[in-house]
Amino acid sequence: MNTSLTSPTIPALEPPERSLREARLRASQLLKDLQSNIRSRVLTAAERLRRLEPFAALPSDKLFARRGSIQRKHALAVVAQEWGYESWAALKADLAAGPEETEDVGPE
Repeated sequence: MNTSLTSPTIPALEPPERSLREARLRASQLLKDLQSNIRSRVLTAAERLRRLEPFAALPSDKLFARRGSIQRKHALAVVAQEWGYESWAALKADLAAGPEETEDVGPE
């Protein structure tokens, strides 16, 4: 009798679809992480914020001290840059346009 333990195969997760909703959710999570009581989350969030010019040169302790002044617009800009966009406005314009849709008009 084989008594070895085996774990079930866990399917690989697909990356989430990039949408304005997903971007906003990620920005909200970044803000929550920044306000967390868990130091590793705060530090990770602070490092992500360093993508933005106003925060890039700040030492960790200064960025940590200013975390209460970080706004949603900052978090949205971070997500946009992580996704390869220059700004939130660029991401929003691109995703709002959506994929080109073809209209099915049917027979005339």
